[in-house]
Amino acid sequence: MASGIILWCAAAALCVLLHILAGQAWSFAVLVLVVLIPPVSSVLALAARKCAGVTLFVPPSGEKHHAATAYAELKNGSVLPLFCVRAEITAENRLTGQTQKLTLRLSAPPRKTVRSAFTMNSDFCGSIVVRMTRVRVFGGFPLLGFPIDGGKAQTLCVAPNTFEMQLNLPLRTGACDESDNYSMEKPGADYTETFQIREY
Repeated sequence: MASGIILWCAAAALCVLLHILAGQAWSFAVLVLVVLIPPVSSVLALAARKCAGVTLFVPPSGEKHHAATAYAELKNGSVLPLFCVRAEITAENRLTGQTQKLTLRLSAPPRKTVRSAFTMNSDFCGSIVVRMTRVRVFGGFPLLGFPIDGGKAQTLCVAPNTFEMQLNLPLRTGACDESDNYSMEKPGADYTETFQIREY
């Protein structure tokens, strides 16, 4: 925001110098536009923020070392456009305490909903809480920011890398029913028979 104010003051100073040198009606019009557009757009952003809100959509689970795709949805319910919405996103791993921060810049036309995707990557397992710590709407020129609703925090569960299970069954010895090794009271290699079944 400070850089925007400095840029605006520099642009206004250049327009004043231009009007002094040119002394024409068009130079005066340019000066008026440069001076008035930023505060007017900030007033419009202040009026539009009452009908604006940002919602997080985070997948319920993911794997470590793999990027998980999440979404930030900006809903503009007003008849005014949202030129610039800056959202600061914080992802905190409850198990390790690792914190990641990300800044998104969104915009939406009147009566529209816009969704923006972003990715998160974790090197450790655990439950990651993703929340918007600071969401502000700006006018066409980033001078003043006004807070808007950032929605509820979401949780991403990062699981360890898994592997496919394999079941190795022993080969059947092929005992005959009439041989000395066959017994109905002992489990054998015939998987069609069951032994030691309990009612519970």
